[in-house]
Amino acid sequence: MRWLQRITPVVLLATAACSAASTQIVAPSPSSPASTPSAAASVRVEVPDELVGEWESQKGSDRVLLTLNKNGSYFARIIIPPHHGAFSVSADGTQLEFFGSYPCMDRGSYEWSIDGGKLTFTVVGEDECRGRQSILDPLTYTRRE
Repeated sequence: MRWLQRITPVVLLATAACSAASTQIVAPSPSSPASTPSAAASVRVEVPDELVGEWESQKGSDRVLLTLNKNGSYFARIIIPPHHGAFSVSADGTQLEFFGSYPCMDRGSYEWSIDGGKLTFTVVGEDECRGRQSILDPLTYTRRE
């Protein structure tokens, strides 16, 4: 039964990664968690420097690591090997759209804010990738030193 408690977050994260059918992302190596963002982002807005870096949070007893890269790629890890994808920044810089991950086919938009060194995400509308939403929307991240 204990293995079931451990596998549940694995299943959540596996379903967390969502992608557009035509998007191809290059898997990051463990030493360099960066993938090439897809051209699927229609308007290229530079990722704000304050978002770039490694962030961590806690989901139950599991540590969640989130890396947001300057090139628009992201890397999320919880228990299992990392998942990756891409994100784009809205023209006004207040929202991130996550895409290009496996196995979901949907995109998810999130408003973000940093207050007192804490990064939070709020889903905009609905994200059909419930696993992704479960590690973004309800959690608060702090920058890793």
